[in-house]
Amino acid sequence: MSAIDSYHHQRLGWIRCPVEKPPRYYNRIEEVAVYRLLEDTDSTDSLRGKKEDLLVGGGSGEWGFFRLASPAGVRFALDADGSFDDDRKKLYEAVWSWSVAYALCGGFEKVGWHHEEDIETWLAERVAGFAVSSFPQFYPGIAVSTASADWRSIIRVDFKEK
Repeated sequence: MSAIDSYHHQRLGWIRCPVEKPPRYYNRIEEVAVYRLLEDTDSTDSLRGKKEDLLVGGGSGEWGFFRLASPAGVRFALDADGSFDDDRKKLYEAVWSWSVAYALCGGFEKVGWHHEEDIETWLAERVAGFAVSSFPQFYPGIAVSTASADWRSIIRVDFKEK
């Protein structure tokens, strides 16, 4: 059973990440799921998630995951003027091995990420834009107009509650 399946969650969609050369013991992938937690995870669980957090990965395949705290991390990722002073690690973090990070960055590079950019910030901005634009009912008070449209070419909506 995958880590995410231990908790009540919604799959919101899929982000393109064509990994052609995965690390040893991993399969090739084209997309990684984007989930929204509907309950807090156990404090000892590696997901370290709270209700409404967004996760990229954490499902079957166990490639690790990226966690975006919600709503604070979503607001932070969409804050164009950089006025948030909170600790970024509390708002979003990637939890995967170095070899998995290398492979995923190769996949994200094919869909628009550049190695000059911080991959976690790039991913947070796109996932936040996707979530706010596609599911405004989950983010009252966060203006959809602040969401970057860059996500549209790499993330597709595929809503399913589990």
